[in-house]
Amino acid sequence: MIGSPKKCLFITSNRLGDAVISTGLLEQAIARFKPTEVTIACGPIPAPLFTAVPNLKRIIILDKKEGGMHWLKLWLEVFPHIWDVVIDLRNSAVSYLIFSKKTFRFTKGVETEHKSHQLAKVMGLLDNVPYNKIWLSEAAKQQAQTILHDGDPVLALCPTANWQPKTWPAERFIDVALRLPFQRVAIFGAEHEREQAAPIITALQERFDVIDLVGKTNPLEAAACLARCNLCIANDSGLMHIAAAMGIPTLGLFGPSNDVEYSPHGSRTAFVRGAPFYGLEYTTNPFGLMQAINVDAVVKAAKRLI
Repeated sequence: MIGSPKKCLFITSNRLGDAVISTGLLEQAIARFKPTEVTIACGPIPAPLFTAVPNLKRIIILDKKEGGMHWLKLWLEVFPHIWDVVIDLRNSAVSYLIFSKKTFRFTKGVETEHKSHQLAKVMGLLDNVPYNKIWLSEAAKQQAQTILHDGDPVLALCPTANWQPKTWPAERFIDVALRLPFQRVAIFGAEHEREQAAPIITALQERFDVIDLVGKTNPLEAAACLARCNLCIANDSGLMHIAAAMGIPTLGLFGPSNDVEYSPHGSRTAFVRGAPFYGLEYTTNPFGLMQAINVDAVVKAAKRLI
């Protein structure tokens, strides 16, 4: 029918980092298929990241339920429509049971290849692996401007992670900050991670203008704030991937996780690893992998980025 909307359904991760990595593919899909209505299905944590996607129709929250009932809920939401393009990065039954003119699915990745490369293959983007892309709302930009007003350069620290062995010792974040040429430091994290970040905030307040953003932003607001920073040093986390997506120099710290698959993906990124990682099944002391990263290596890599 002439004038009918061109509909795109994008099914992505419940996890923040994986959802961020998928945004480059979404940008490419929007450019290629030019949908007039975009529907996103994702978990509750990354959902705010997609609120400013061009031509967004709605976000369907995949809030995990027992017995996979969240997939039934999604199917009931999307089944009545005919979709022009469906991109299913969860390889869910939903994309097999709805009407779509064109469907792309991510079926299985390989740990020897970066996740962004794995996802690029879904749409055949072998020669042009897209960087992550987060669209900022005007409200998020204005909030970031208020929080991080123009002034001295800002060092962003993301000292938390979803698993304690992935966190670098707090005293080393403090040491690095003292050895870098910044007067302002912004510290990011979720509210439930405040205990991890608190020693860093307390110590740095004695020497720096510290902007405490722990638990004070959703992922989109954090993205807007990170866009105004001049360097980010982060554990392997969703915030690390957000920083890379915003195009700022981003240094990731890796221990018991795979940097080959999950290092920060962007034009101004790097990572530091203190000891080889062969997989969790071979790791007898996961905490030791982060402790093996020394301050000198991080300072050197950070100065290279800036």
